Order: sequence, then C-alpha cells, then structure tokens
Amino acid sequence: MPLWFIRELMALSLLAPLFWQILKRPVIAITLCLAILVLTTMGLVPYRSFVYWIPVYLLGASCNNVCWDRLVDVLNRNIAQIAGGLYCCILFLRGICQTA
Repeated sequence: MPLWFIRELMALSLLAPLFWQILKRPVIAITLCLAILVLTTMGLVPYRSFVYWIPVYLLGASCNNVCWDRLVDVLNRNIAQIAGGLYCCILFLRGICQTA
C-alpha cells in the first residue's frame, strides 16, 4: 500500500479534538507518549498504525499549543528535546530494520 500515510493522517485528523483535550493536560500527554513509546519499542504497535505516530503528532501539536509553557514547566526543555530526538531516532532505526 504505497499511500498508507494518508489513511493514518485522516485518522489523526479525526482524532484532533481528542488530542487537543489531551494536550491541555501535560501529564496525560507525557504519560500517553511514554506508553506508546514502550509499546512501539516492544514491537506491539505496527509501523503503519496511527498509534505509532501519535507521539510525533502530539509533539508537533504541542509546539503550536498555548500549553507548551506548562509542558516546559513539567519537564525541563532539554529533557523534552532529548526525548523527542530519541523517539525520532528509534522510529527511523526501526523503519530501516523493518525494510531490510
């Protein structure tokens, strides 16, 4: 399926109001991202699932959200950047390993 990401983008777009509510509560957003990260690294969430991309979607949404200041207060900015970078590296490396 060459255009699988369009289906995932549609699912993420339909769930955008739910993500907006999640982003208003930074502790829930961080917990959700960590839980999905654990499930992803354990191989329980497939690459072509919208759940796989929720942390990236939430990270992008939080950059434009007014709750970003509260999120930075919960986590040190450096920790958030390192966690985001590590997650992107894990996604990239897992994608390479799956295609090989």
